[in-house]
Amino acid sequence: MLIESSSGCSKGQSGDTLMLAPAFIVTEEEIDMIVDRLDGVLKAVEKKNGF
Repeated sequence: MLIESSSGCSKGQSGDTLMLAPAFIVTEEEIDMIVDRLDGVLKAVEKKNGF
């Protein structure tokens, strides 16, 4: 996972990006685990910041 602070993206708007790039041999179960963990982290950050 890569989180990058940037001044713009391909659509020409400012914003940060989050890229997930698992190995080509990743299994469906591993993708589910990655997405579940990311979801948990994002929910924790939202809760901590009052969203």
